[in-house]
Formats: sequence, structure tokens, C-alpha cells
Amino acid sequence: MKNYWSSLFGPSRDSVKIFEGVGAPMPNFCIVATNVREGQPPENYVLDEGEKLVAVVDKWRFEPGGVLGRCGYDYQIVLTNGEMTIPVSVCFLCNILIVNHSMKFKTSRKQIRALLEADFRPL
Repeated sequence: MKNYWSSLFGPSRDSVKIFEGVGAPMPNFCIVATNVREGQPPENYVLDEGEKLVAVVDKWRFEPGGVLGRCGYDYQIVLTNGEMTIPVSVCFLCNILIVNHSMKFKTSRKQIRALLEADFRPL
């Protein structure tokens, strides 16, 4: 069945490393994940250990696509490295992640929680 769908729509899209190309960690390297959903207990995370950046870049892979509703966001994640800043917004109701206010990717609460808990520390 998978081959049938693939023949109709082409091969499935590969996952994308959303932080690829950020380079080596600069002195002010930091990734902050802030819980912004009202009414939810704050669960904020930070990663400021540059030696973890390579692993994080490789792990933060997502499949392109998804539909964004009007439900708001659960997390705002910002990567800062030198002069580069990458904003990421996550909505668990839509199961979508938006990078740089334009690129949409599929995700889930389970995937984001696992990524944050693996390398980040709670604030």
C-alpha cells in the first residue's frame, strides 16, 4: 500500500534539521524554550552548553508540512548564536512547529517534551 501512495504522490518528504547551519557555538549561544500557553503551569527550559549544540542540531528534525489553526502557541523557542536568531513557535493542539515565522513542520507534544528533557535544563 505504501508503494501505491508513493507512486501517486512521490516519495515521502525527508525530515529537516531546523537548526542546521547555525555554526559553532558563539560565546552568547543559548536556546530558551518558554511555555506561553495561558492557564498552563510554566515549564521553561534552557540550553546554554555549547558542547551540546551538535547533538541538538542533529536531533531536532521534523517532517515538513502541517496545518496551523487559530489556537495559539504552547512554546516559544529561540536559538541565539552570534548574530543569528532563530524563532520557533510550537502548538500542541495543531501538532505544528513554525520556524522563522514561515516554515511549518509536523510535531507532537511527546516529541517536543522528549527533545527538551533530553538536553535542556528546567528554568
